[in-house]
Amino acid sequence: MRIRRKKWAANELRESGFVIDAPECCRGRWAQQFARPDQPLHVELGCGKGGFISRLAFLHPEVNYLAVDKIDNMLGLAKRAVEAAYAQKAGGPDNVRLTAYEVECIGRILAPQDRVGRLYINFCNPWPRPRHRKHRLTHTAQLLCYRSFLAPDAELFFKTDDDGLFDDTLSHYLPEAGFVVEEVIRDLHAARLPENIETEHERMFAKEGIPIKFLRARLGLLPEPAAAEIAKREAGMVIRNYYRYYRSFALCGAVAFHERPELQWIMPVKGEKGPAIAFRPRLMGPDAAQRLEALKAGIRAGEIPQRWLVVPDVPLEETVLLLEQNGFHNLAAQAAGPEPAMLLYREDFLPYPPCRDIECRRVRSREDFRVWVDTVNTALHGWEMIDGERYYRWVCDGHLRIYLGLIKGVPVATAATIQTGREASLEFVCTLQEYRRQGAAASLCSAALEELFANGAAAVTLSACGGSVSLYERLGFHRCFDNIVMQYDIPQKN
Repeated sequence: MRIRRKKWAANELRESGFVIDAPECCRGRWAQQFARPDQPLHVELGCGKGGFISRLAFLHPEVNYLAVDKIDNMLGLAKRAVEAAYAQKAGGPDNVRLTAYEVECIGRILAPQDRVGRLYINFCNPWPRPRHRKHRLTHTAQLLCYRSFLAPDAELFFKTDDDGLFDDTLSHYLPEAGFVVEEVIRDLHAARLPENIETEHERMFAKEGIPIKFLRARLGLLPEPAAAEIAKREAGMVIRNYYRYYRSFALCGAVAFHERPELQWIMPVKGEKGPAIAFRPRLMGPDAAQRLEALKAGIRAGEIPQRWLVVPDVPLEETVLLLEQNGFHNLAAQAAGPEPAMLLYREDFLPYPPCRDIECRRVRSREDFRVWVDTVNTALHGWEMIDGERYYRWVCDGHLRIYLGLIKGVPVATAATIQTGREASLEFVCTLQEYRRQGAAASLCSAALEELFANGAAAVTLSACGGSVSLYERLGFHRCFDNIVMQYDIPQKN
């Protein structure tokens, strides 16, 4: 619907007490924007002129409502509609908030902590052309996004005049995203539901004799094929970033990258220090044991690392079993807890609150980089794994960003990011022992993530361990799979 520019809208929205002008800052904390934060939160996507949300919120003071529309002029009309509905109520609209935002990206302003109990989608754009259908607000991809902030057992209420959109939503999108349809009405006005609240579009289409379609669905379990496809896609992102991280060591000359059809690895060149690990073992087939035996000979000769990373780009169970049968042992099974691979989507990011005593500095000079290297070697590795001269090339590489965290001017924490297009990874996160649990790592990670997302990253991955898992979960990361590290101990000669 086109709407003329309202010159008054911007000023009225800015001065209103129930219009939120920075919704990203409320992500994960929407309850605190209301007078009664313990009430359930319901959300309308695309509130238009506000006729629906103003009456709904007024009739249900026991619920908090957030209405979103991307058009300021439209939101100005919605703001006036809410004020009119609450004109006789003492205290004004205390259970409704309006905000301007791109509705297709709603996941950027709503988080799992918001636990939205009901979602209203009324007369959204039907996007009839096949190439545009991914923009539909009820498309499978959008519904999967909504799952991230919906409460368990949450409901979706949907109205439309468009038969194609309704049928696709009912038959394909909702089942694919794990929603259970509980009510379907093909002619809402003929059903004469007393609780129905008409929208502006609804009245317009009803006058034209167009039946209004309505459905109510409830959040259910994600279907196995969809869950498996998501897990596979996310694992692929994590694994690609693992290999980019390992290859980054070969940029500096002290570590070499090696590749065979059945294995890849990095290892220090002769006379140098650095990390050594093998990855991407391809050992399936009838001659797998024979090829593995040749690789073990390389380990004994000091040409191949003893530690191998095994992740879901290979048949996990078969690969681990083959290695265990041939003298490798599973370090992950002996660890105190799992070491998960984790992933964060931009729309799930929960920034860490700023702390005035903590400075997050982008490393650009050789002096800062030497401090960064010393901190990494001390806090993360416990030995001189990297040196400030050879690895300074990282600072100049366009894909890497290096960060140093300081508490009251003292360098105490490190982080780095590697970005390739829309995928990125967070690496080298550590804090000196005596400065831990003061928020330095969280602040530094948050600053690094903000810069990644500002530079176009859509997802960030990392490898976590121990107590760091809870830190990353607070920032919005979720677990993808547990890393498995296998080690071959060279038999000692008698």
